[in-house]
Amino acid sequence: MTINSSTGVINWTPTEEQIGENKVEIKVSDLYRSDTQSFTIIVSETILTSIEVLPTTMTIKKGGSQTITSVTAYYDNDTSANIALSSCTYASNKVNVTATNGVISVSAQCADLAATITVSYTEDNITKTDTVNVTITGG
Repeated sequence: MTINSSTGVINWTPTEEQIGENKVEIKVSDLYRSDTQSFTIIVSETILTSIEVLPTTMTIKKGGSQTITSVTAYYDNDTSANIALSSCTYASNKVNVTATNGVISVSAQCADLAATITVSYTEDNITKTDTVNVTITGG
């Protein structure tokens, strides 16, 4: 925990070991006076509830590729966070359609007209998934 000496802004990122009540006492003083303020910060654990992948649908030509725009994680305390595409895993239901680090590629030899990419994200042993539906057009 740090305090900006010019603004007085307190900055603190709690660790997992600090979940629960944390008692804080701050004392300030100059040559003439001092003051102390005590308070408790309660750190709650957030739980991953879902992810959203955008876009939800793509149209890709055979031999082409497109990149997923974003993956957003949603938590039980009504907060959200952007997730790096490289932090996710990807699975395709078609052999000639692949996804790596958010880039979906369609082989030039692909005979399928559609594919589904399942995007998974794991945090604190909780895994959530979402899908991208891919329409494949002629090359």
